[in-house]
Amino acid sequence: MEIASFQNNYKESSFVDESSQVVNFMYTSTNNDATVRKVVLYIPPSLGTDKVNRVYMEKEFKKGDTIISQKLTWKMRSYFIIAENRQTPDGKSIVTTRKAIWDVRLFNEE
Repeated sequence: MEIASFQNNYKESSFVDESSQVVNFMYTSTNNDATVRKVVLYIPPSLGTDKVNRVYMEKEFKKGDTIISQKLTWKMRSYFIIAENRQTPDGKSIVTTRKAIWDVRLFNEE
């Protein structure tokens, strides 16, 4: 995604989650036809360099006559999850979740 396109088509908001003390930068699409509907960057404050520790995205698009909604979460140096809902024209919903883990200590985590 190009920076100019992102700046023109997304609204930024931010807040601190009081329970986790993590700063959230949320980017919400202002274009109803955009594939990427929402992006959230999670940044825990630190005395050194603040770094993104998790990214969350929501996407929606059509493939043929099926509407596909995806929720993607990337936890840095740990795992990546794609939760997908495929809605067919007859109303059937097919839900799948895929998770790639590269930190074996998280293997049993939900």
